[in-house]
Amino acid sequence: MLPQVKFLEFITQEAQKYPSFHLVMGANVQVCYSLVMLPI
Repeated sequence: MLPQVKFLEFITQEAQKYPSFHLVMGANVQVCYSLVMLPI
């Protein structure tokens, strides 16, 4: 399992590859998502 801090660092680094990416720290957001775990 990947610690949340490492996951967020990874997502941020990957997202910065896109010119339209804009990180807003401390923003209030409401997220609705589902996580699907697939066997490896």
